[in-house]
Amino acid sequence: MRVILVIIHGGGAGDLLRRQAHIMKRWIYCMGLLAGLVTGASEVSAVEVLKSMGRNSEGQLGTGILPSRIIASGVAGVATGSSHTLFVRDDGELWGMGSNYYGELGSISNQGTKVPVLLGGDVARVAAGTYHSMYLKRDGTLWETTRYGPGGVSFSQIAAGVSTLSEGAGHSVWVDGAGVMWGTGTNYYGELGEGYNSLAFHTIPVRVGDGVREVAAGYYNTFYILDDGSLWVMGDSYGSQRRKLAEDVVAVAAGDAHGLFVKSDGSLWTIGRNYEGQLGTGDNTARSSPVRIAEGVVSVEAGQSNSFFIRADGTLWGMGGNTVGSLGDGTNDPVNVPVKIANQVRGVSAGTATSFFVKADGSLWAMGADDYGQMGDSTARGSSVPLPVAAEASGISAGLYCSGFTKDGDWWSAGFEGIVGDGARPYPVRAAADVRATTGDFRHRLILKKDKTLWAQGEGAYGKLGDGTTNNRPQPVKVAVDVVRIGVGNNYSAFVKENGDAYGMGYLVWGLNVQPQPLKFASGVAEIIPGQSHLLYLTTSGVLFGFGDNTYGQLGTGFTSGPYAIESSYNAKKAATGRYHTLILEKDGSLWVTGRNHRGQLGDGLGANRHLPHKLVAGGVVDVAAGFDHSLFLKSDGTLWGMGANDKGQLGIGGAADQSLPVMIADHVTSIAAGGTHSLFTQSRTPADMFRDWTALRWLSGEDALPSATPAGDATPNLLRYAFNIALDERPSGLAPGAGDSGMPRVGLVAGESTSPSFFRFEYVRRRNSGLVYTPRLSTTLLPGSFTPMTGTPQVTPIDHQWERVMIQEPCDPSTTPKLFGRVDVGLPAD
Repeated sequence: MRVILVIIHGGGAGDLLRRQAHIMKRWIYCMGLLAGLVTGASEVSAVEVLKSMGRNSEGQLGTGILPSRIIASGVAGVATGSSHTLFVRDDGELWGMGSNYYGELGSISNQGTKVPVLLGGDVARVAAGTYHSMYLKRDGTLWETTRYGPGGVSFSQIAAGVSTLSEGAGHSVWVDGAGVMWGTGTNYYGELGEGYNSLAFHTIPVRVGDGVREVAAGYYNTFYILDDGSLWVMGDSYGSQRRKLAEDVVAVAAGDAHGLFVKSDGSLWTIGRNYEGQLGTGDNTARSSPVRIAEGVVSVEAGQSNSFFIRADGTLWGMGGNTVGSLGDGTNDPVNVPVKIANQVRGVSAGTATSFFVKADGSLWAMGADDYGQMGDSTARGSSVPLPVAAEASGISAGLYCSGFTKDGDWWSAGFEGIVGDGARPYPVRAAADVRATTGDFRHRLILKKDKTLWAQGEGAYGKLGDGTTNNRPQPVKVAVDVVRIGVGNNYSAFVKENGDAYGMGYLVWGLNVQPQPLKFASGVAEIIPGQSHLLYLTTSGVLFGFGDNTYGQLGTGFTSGPYAIESSYNAKKAATGRYHTLILEKDGSLWVTGRNHRGQLGDGLGANRHLPHKLVAGGVVDVAAGFDHSLFLKSDGTLWGMGANDKGQLGIGGAADQSLPVMIADHVTSIAAGGTHSLFTQSRTPADMFRDWTALRWLSGEDALPSATPAGDATPNLLRYAFNIALDERPSGLAPGAGDSGMPRVGLVAGESTSPSFFRFEYVRRRNSGLVYTPRLSTTLLPGSFTPMTGTPQVTPIDHQWERVMIQEPCDPSTTPKLFGRVDVGLPAD
């Protein structure tokens, strides 16, 4: 019997069936398959969802290294250099951000800016070199900054009648209305062609070529298209002599030592170095001749070691280097084949380690490094709004650059935990199966296993690992037994044993420079709360003690600091320590604050430090957490509140402004944690809530959102891609063996033992934790209303951080049931 695969969704089934004909035929015993897509599925109970916000430099949010949220709107074009960015709005306004050390931004302060500032008006196009900027005004005049000059120098006009321009590392080229290509800057590698002094720096424009239509300046090379459509190159890796590469070329881009170009038939070609896969050939082998990579391409862009292209359908694709997420695929790993990045894109720009794209609605998005503020958004490496990480997570914790949680009885972690030889993880990974808790500073961590043994790992300076040495330990080393609480500070560690004894090791805050073995410092301890250079501990009787640094009043004892333990509270239930501030939760639900307050982290609206505890909230508080300079507290009604530093979006309120008074962040919150500049919380979410969260995380908004209609009036393509990883215009990749190339549901007949029945097996791929409701059904007739839900227990196997495979089977006797049809109803959850 032939398998019949039919996709049903509104009125678009016929066309979709024809388009999927190449994957719709397969022979099996006596089964058929019907995959159905429906809406309005019934509600199911709420689940706990872990969310994160704030800095994401090491992947500590666990959401992948994602592009920033929208930086600006109404953007027509963008250009980025090594550490600065220019963009022009539809109305001709020129804006810039980032470094201005070499005058990249013109007349603003040489300190640069981390937020976009207005630089000029009536601008048509922009170009950015490594440390240099140019823009073309609507009247055809070309303006530039003084190359390698100090910040504060204004842009000056250098040419008129210009039609197009491009910037390289040390040279600039442009074409005037007569088709003459001009250039300035370096010619050390022949980037301005032969005939010029290769050691000269050309401050006066030199004539480079004639009959030129388009130009692209690379690091030390230049590509240009002549009026006849021929593509030429000169400079580093290609020789100082001009070399013809191809005919019939309509677009070109140049990177560090590679190039991309598009022919009139929409084919994409690449050439040059390929050490990070920037040519998209599936390997890292350089190419001295062009190779064909993709079809249906309309524009291209090249960064230092990566490449981007936009297809006619508006999808943005990239390959190559991926420094701190500059490729925008959610990781920081290089890729040597094109990967899809975003939909509805009309423009893209790439620099050294930062990339931008402009969507069809004029919104500007950024990816990659932001060390000089070149993204124009201090939260660009993270998120200023809470994003979903995992469902059914508990036991959350946050270190300086890492996050951890318990799921399915295992410990999961994301980010960088300071482990010697271990890299950052942008997505949560299963760290261990027997871990109860873990916590880490920048260079070391403690691991508490379920058997209550304590293990230490990482840098051993000051003896902070407690193994009797100061040696680094790439692998965990056992330190103690019968441990129930752990904590780390700046170059020290602490733990509490079952009997209430508290121990410390490392650079202890009471004055010991090196303590390589655990040293007992208190008894009857219920909790330890380490700060950067101070430490609090709570006794079983509810008395809070603190010792160590008290420069800003973080001990809450006035101006007294020790070196002995000092009482600071007699009614404490819990406490949290920031870098130089402390939160104290009393048993009556009141919240007290003390210490440094320069970012508003004490939430009193005053900004002055406090050396004695101050009652901030009279009651109703059930939990507290503190980051470097921000504070969180959870109330009994499930509302999460925050105050203090928000420059990385760590408060999750959608902006980057510090808050000196408490602001509400979310509701239905069940637990909280704070890292250095990021925050975590778990929240009770319905499937409808989860669906909205995950569509936002994957940039599905507007026409991309489900079940919104597409421009063709049929939402089926979006639903297929989102629910099954099936794209009608591409061949999906990344699925584990057994799922099929398409990701479509599939069926099979599984023979039983000699006395056992056969089974009808149904397999499909679904998006993890999306909130969508998947219901597999069976029918023997295909008649309307004949499909009934399958009753077998689903077996779920994870594929990656986004996808999982589901297998479900029902008893089946082919002699009495000659045919069966399977269908997966993929429904949107009801609100």
